[in-house]
Amino acid sequence: MPATTKPSASRWTAVPVALTALLLAAGCYRVAVESRAPEPSPTRSGSTTVWIYAWGLATTPKVTADCGPTHVYKATVRTNVGGFLLGLITLGIVVPAHVEYTCAAEAGVIEGEPPLPPPPPPPVPPS
Repeated sequence: MPATTKPSASRWTAVPVALTALLLAAGCYRVAVESRAPEPSPTRSGSTTVWIYAWGLATTPKVTADCGPTHVYKATVRTNVGGFLLGLITLGIVVPAHVEYTCAAEAGVIEGEPPLPPPPPPPVPPS
């Protein structure tokens, strides 16, 4: 009879480690939406954490951006490994997400340093 070899212990530990790493890597995500509007405003932005309950069916998270007369230039939603693990433990019933937004600059205004003034006209010779 041919001799059979037993699988090594390292093979049995490598599979759960690989699966755990795959789950943790899949748990982090980032989604960004950017408009083609005027320049973003570097001074007007904000962020908040929202809680998603029952896969978003219980209530839809609402984020109000304080952009004044303009609109949102860019919005980013992200979660991390901790949020993923909480969602995994609760089977997706509770998942936190972090929302960041940047407002657009007002129409005709690009925030930052003001442009240089035009050069003065050349002097007119006396007649």
